[in-house]
Amino acid sequence: MRYATFIVAAFLFGSLGAQTTKSSTGTAVLDIGNSRDITHERNTEAREKLMQGATLDAVERVVAIDISVTTALHITEHRSADAGTFRDQYMNEVLQRYHVKWSRSGDYTFRRDPSDARVWVCTVTGQVEQLPSADTPVLNMDAIPMAPYILAKRGAAVYLSPGTGSAIATGQRYEVVRRSHASYRVPGEKVKGRIVVLAAEPGSQPLARIVKGRYAVHERYTLRPATFPLLRGGLRVAYFERDAWQRMEGARASRPITGFSFDYFEQSLLDGLGVTLGLDLFTDQATDSTRFQSLAVRLGGIARLPLLPEVLSLRPTASIGYAQPHQVYKLDGQILLQGQLDLCLHLGLMDLSAGVRYTHLLTDPGLNGTYAIGSLGVDLYRLIPSARERTQPALRSLIKSLGGR
Repeated sequence: MRYATFIVAAFLFGSLGAQTTKSSTGTAVLDIGNSRDITHERNTEAREKLMQGATLDAVERVVAIDISVTTALHITEHRSADAGTFRDQYMNEVLQRYHVKWSRSGDYTFRRDPSDARVWVCTVTGQVEQLPSADTPVLNMDAIPMAPYILAKRGAAVYLSPGTGSAIATGQRYEVVRRSHASYRVPGEKVKGRIVVLAAEPGSQPLARIVKGRYAVHERYTLRPATFPLLRGGLRVAYFERDAWQRMEGARASRPITGFSFDYFEQSLLDGLGVTLGLDLFTDQATDSTRFQSLAVRLGGIARLPLLPEVLSLRPTASIGYAQPHQVYKLDGQILLQGQLDLCLHLGLMDLSAGVRYTHLLTDPGLNGTYAIGSLGVDLYRLIPSARERTQPALRSLIKSLGGR
């Protein structure tokens, strides 16, 4: 078999001396943007990117990498007839030196990812020969386990490379870390996001979902195991109001109906689905000096529809409950049906929302109709250690944890 050979290096220094050769397999994942076969002429560029990515992945798995950082300050002067101006520009340059010779020992293999016809996976196997240099000694890479890292990103989904430290399993949680160079020689780490492994089947590339850091997480960032909640949960307080119309002496007059709602909610960070248990207090301003208060309790389901992920979303809610109108209406308790749609702004532990709510009682005492509503929610689950172990919303689980069972 004819071997394709090339050198992956920025510079080679000194004598070659003793050499170390290792077998390595690299993988690359890419969304090519169409459903055509990878061998189609329009996918030539995508095919080349996959081949290059797989080769680089194979090399980086087994070699010692020499990283140098160069920082420079450039000052430029611009003169005119009246005055002169100076412009400063800092430049930071990172150079990676691999010092290796790569020999491919098999063909590039391509296959579609089962979850999406547009995503292709490329795999290649070869021999990586470590070439020593005067500046960088050859390291024993068997003693340095390689951490798993982000192989490819597609929206909120990321494909993972398992590295050499440990296996990746479904349900595992990781922090995504970017390794930076805080000083000339001392590397630093910055946590850029969090992910949860959704699928890790044998023979396929592990797939995970970003639950935090949608815009900060990038390819080649490394992973480290972590624990964090997969639920948002806590309290939400809202104010709602509408103008109700009634006939008085042949004329129609409006009267305000206002109220407050108090909700306990749980919502999954993975699929956005959740539950809410709420209490509504209605105030019917019949006259300037007369107010009638009614009470309702309800149980509902909520969802999250991202508009700007992790920043702005729509939150539809559907609820069913029981309402007890004020005795002045001379009505028994009523079945309550309620629908609501909110535009939510997420601010860390809090979220602000505004929207509309439609309330319907089977026998209307004047409370039925569309209300404007604004609310403030607080995510308390980040502060409750027991919530970190739960993966699905369940009111029963919180009651058990509070009861110590």
